[in-house]
Amino acid sequence: MIVRSIEGLDMQEAVSRLGSEEIFFDVLRVYAVNTPQLLEHMRRAAETDLAELTVAAHGLKGSSYGVGARLLGDMANKLELLAKNNNAPKIRKEFPHLLEAAEMLLRRIDALLLEAMPAARAEEDKELKPAPNSGELAALYRASLSCSHSSMEKYLQKLEQYRYQADGELVVWLRERVDTFDYARINERLAEYFPQI
Repeated sequence: MIVRSIEGLDMQEAVSRLGSEEIFFDVLRVYAVNTPQLLEHMRRAAETDLAELTVAAHGLKGSSYGVGARLLGDMANKLELLAKNNNAPKIRKEFPHLLEAAEMLLRRIDALLLEAMPAARAEEDKELKPAPNSGELAALYRASLSCSHSSMEKYLQKLEQYRYQADGELVVWLRERVDTFDYARINERLAEYFPQI
């Protein structure tokens, strides 16, 4: 159930293309986590390296179109073309508009995610378990080894349903790594728990 629409985001189109609202909100959450870092990278590249700006603008274009942020995708496409053509004066003029639009959209997305994806239960209402389920952790580790993000999400969401007496911080740490696609660090840490895998 889409909670509400927000300006700059065609959620109906994105949900239709992605196949479900659950997948849409998973992708949107990753977009909200990664886009500020991409924008910061673009800020630096705009000053020093137009070839790098071309690549970064292309990434923003694709990820924006992917979540239904067509206007921001169009702005990133325009910036990508300007960077390809080494048009620094026009980039200096257009880039601040893109940054403003992106930051406004990200604020709206953050508010939507808080509204649409509240914790199923408040943290203190979650059932307390001794430690994260080793079967779920092992399955998440196998999914990480094969770079299967959707499977990792599935197992992590199961782990996030509970509070833990021990190793609860591991689940929080895993969420941060999964959101940034940091498979190498996930594999390294979980190898300590499952050296036989």
